[in-house]
Amino acid sequence: MWLLKSEVFAELRSAQAGGLRPSAEQQSQFISSVVRPQASGDAGIYAVAGDTAQIDVVGVLSPRPSFLLWLLGYAQTTYAEIQQSLATAANDTKVQRVVMVVDSPGGHVDGLFDTLAAIEAFSKPITVTASCACSAAYAIAAAAGPITATSAAAEFGSIGVAVAVALDDETVDITSTEAPHKRPNASTPEGQAVIREHLDAVHELFADAIARGRASSVADVNANYGRGATLLAGAAKQRGMVDAIAGKQSQARSQSDESAIGNISPHMTRALELCEHPGGPLTAVAFELCARGAPPMKLLDIASRLSLPAR
Repeated sequence: MWLLKSEVFAELRSAQAGGLRPSAEQQSQFISSVVRPQASGDAGIYAVAGDTAQIDVVGVLSPRPSFLLWLLGYAQTTYAEIQQSLATAANDTKVQRVVMVVDSPGGHVDGLFDTLAAIEAFSKPITVTASCACSAAYAIAAAAGPITATSAAAEFGSIGVAVAVALDDETVDITSTEAPHKRPNASTPEGQAVIREHLDAVHELFADAIARGRASSVADVNANYGRGATLLAGAAKQRGMVDAIAGKQSQARSQSDESAIGNISPHMTRALELCEHPGGPLTAVAFELCARGAPPMKLLDIASRLSLPAR
């Protein structure tokens, strides 16, 4: 069962349906490059700089290394790696905070809720920087802490649960009398209703975890967090799914400076033109900006706009 962006899910399903057959050499490469390092406790997603630990949540999320993902060229992070990294950061007295860098379309249900529990139990502050946090990855980002989108093109959401059911006309499933729902027939409305009932139960847990992380409610998550759609950062911020978009604050400060520059009075302009003291022009502009509450960050720029000679 997947909590994953639809296009990634479709590619994985297509590869499985196509009967992808790996070679023995490929299997050996996978074991040596992915399986053995993880088994030895080498979490490549973890690094420390000063008093800050960084945990990278990248690619498709799974309970264990996936050969299919590796073969298709997808980056992947296991839930065990995330949990191990959190434990390492918790036990390191030098680490005071954690930055979680998320670039993931989501992943498997198995292992997600244990990881969310580990995040909720983690006592040190976590902040999240995300370029893509969808489905299971968004649940992790929401549980971890304040979320900053890396850009306006960052993606969030895809909140929902999906399962693919292969139909085979030559297979007949027979269950015991008291277990008619053990093998629901996905080709019938009745069978689909049984499957959807289970998906809805998992979705409720999923939405509840997101709501706790975002200090919201399940009703708000279901109604306003995209209803399964993937949203760009601006729309996600408007809906309360993220807290900030990188670059927006500096852009706002720049616009504020430009406004202050454009609003310099004609009287001040004339005073600057008549000012003969070597430090006079910049001092006067600084005084004007400070009086307006703007930081004097662009004094040279203002001087050039007023055609003041360089001194």
